[in-house]
Amino acid sequence: MFIDWEKMPRTRSPRAKDSRRIASGQNMSFVRIEIEPTAEFTGETHWHMHEQWVVVLAGDVRMTVADEEVQLTTGDVLYIPIDAPHAPLAVGPAGATYLEIFAPPRMDLLPESIVPAV
Repeated sequence: MFIDWEKMPRTRSPRAKDSRRIASGQNMSFVRIEIEPTAEFTGETHWHMHEQWVVVLAGDVRMTVADEEVQLTTGDVLYIPIDAPHAPLAVGPAGATYLEIFAPPRMDLLPESIVPAV
């Protein structure tokens, strides 16, 4: 099944200047995130019961995972284990576009979801 990201509804976002769209199956979900260069980050970490992969499609993003800072650029892939504290810290001068891949799927991120964040 082909996914046209432009036709997918936007999801809730923790910050302004951040566009998110989600595609979810039974065992995993994909979230496409586009962040403008002027977006502001709190650096506040969070964690969840999902394995998470981050695949940078364009631009640069700096993240922290379990107290380690990493700088990611186009083509880079980052693995975030279950329950590992993590947070995006900043994007580069051109912003960033990346995919977050979750297993199990993040049903709490679906538009109009009543599932609590976990």
